[in-house]
Amino acid sequence: MHYRVDNVPWYFRPFFLTFSWLLGALSYGVCVFLHLTCRIRYEGEEPLQGLSNYILCLWHDNLFPYFVVFVRHEKPHIWMNHPAWFMKPIHVLIKLVGVRGLVLGSTGHGGQEAVDELVRYLKQGYSTLITPDGPHGPPKVLKKGVLYMAQKSSIPIVPLKIRTPHCLTLPTWDHKRCPLPFSTIQVIYGEPISDAESQMLEIKKRL
Repeated sequence: MHYRVDNVPWYFRPFFLTFSWLLGALSYGVCVFLHLTCRIRYEGEEPLQGLSNYILCLWHDNLFPYFVVFVRHEKPHIWMNHPAWFMKPIHVLIKLVGVRGLVLGSTGHGGQEAVDELVRYLKQGYSTLITPDGPHGPPKVLKKGVLYMAQKSSIPIVPLKIRTPHCLTLPTWDHKRCPLPFSTIQVIYGEPISDAESQMLEIKKRL
């Protein structure tokens, strides 16, 4: 990876930031439009009411539907995301949905250090979102980073599943899904999992 979002050359940075914010804002506008036009149904969110913070866990193909459902976060969130320069529009989108900060890192790109920093935020009361098969797959293969994070922070994992019966499926490694306007989106929360180390199969079953 030649450039990261935090070391783009100064002479290219104005164009880079302008383009990233325009694309990020446009993406957010699409998410808000779909949020307003789709019927969103929630299941199993009652156990979350007793949790001060948690680690939301979902497969990577659920990410765009996630942004459609959660266009604004009420709880304080800190996320970890890939640091590559081309991810800046996504970082803008994450900021617009109300995530208070980003920890830069992913598998192969300072991931361990980023996870340790994220754990410190979790201990301070922040929540986060993890896609355990990201950033490059293989799809729906659980990596152990989320288990390590839960074990070190003592924060429960909440499996999250988003169903979009009517959607466009993109030809990406994770088969990203884009809900269609005026369709129904089903959001299903799994029971919080506290003993993450011994519950790997349980997490996979609930995702």
